[in-house]
Amino acid sequence: GGPVRSPAGRRLVAAGALLGATALGAVLVVNVTVGVALVAAAVFAGVLFVDLRLAIALWVPLVFLDGVPLLNLAGKAIGALLAFAWVISLARRRPGAALPDQAPVVVAVALLGSWLTASVAWSVHVDAAFEALPQWYAVGLVFLIVATTMADRAAVLLVAWAFVAGGVLSVLGGVVAPGLAVSEE
Repeated sequence: GGPVRSPAGRRLVAAGALLGATALGAVLVVNVTVGVALVAAAVFAGVLFVDLRLAIALWVPLVFLDGVPLLNLAGKAIGALLAFAWVISLARRRPGAALPDQAPVVVAVALLGSWLTASVAWSVHVDAAFEALPQWYAVGLVFLIVATTMADRAAVLLVAWAFVAGGVLSVLGGVVAPGLAVSEE
């Protein structure tokens, strides 16, 4: 890792940045919405590999906006990227120190996943229960990622404020775009 120090490496990085900026400019000309989404994705990717905690905090408000199909898709894609970055962060830790303080959390999530899997066997609707398992596994993984990454007071406060922001954005979205509100039946 580390910064690129060789002149040839710097020229390569500069050429890649120029090419990427040119392609992004072309996308913005054709479709502003897609261009803005790509800019947001690029900024998020930069944050993701520099500060996993901040990336989690930026992702949390999207969970509240899952009623908007594009934001739901973005939230799931970001969740997958967070899982990837989390695994990389575990691999970078010194041997034997991957999750030493969080062993009870890991065991609890593993036991829950095992129980959910076993529950399929006695479910009344086996097919529906089996189809729900991947979502439960994903939720367990997200819980594990957040619980093991946001492990100090500052990180917990950061994610708590992100939850507040998500709730506020959700309410504002309902006020500004009433078509997204829940219909009364």
